[in-house]
Amino acid sequence: MGGLCPVRNHVGVEVAILSRAVVTYIWADRSLPWPSRRPNAVRAEFPDQADDLIRRVQDVIQSAQDVRPTDDLAETGDLVVAVVRAKFPQLSEEVLQAIGNLYAYSWR
Repeated sequence: MGGLCPVRNHVGVEVAILSRAVVTYIWADRSLPWPSRRPNAVRAEFPDQADDLIRRVQDVIQSAQDVRPTDDLAETGDLVVAVVRAKFPQLSEEVLQAIGNLYAYSWR
């Protein structure tokens, strides 16, 4: 995954692994055109770390739970991205956009 370096974040999980897990959780194998919550995709890709990673992924995603949707879904997605970026600056733009898409899609 481009742009990610294998440094550890504040909770001890490599950023690259956490980032991949977030994208996997939201998009799985990308066979569906919409974002969703897919913990089984994380279990399949990271069988030995699945339970811990799923908890961490959910924590990252839930960090934007206080954002309220606006009439403009793109603006809402941007607000989610900004909130998550402020809390987890080490995550890639791909991860942030996936989370923004997940929230915007769920509010549409």
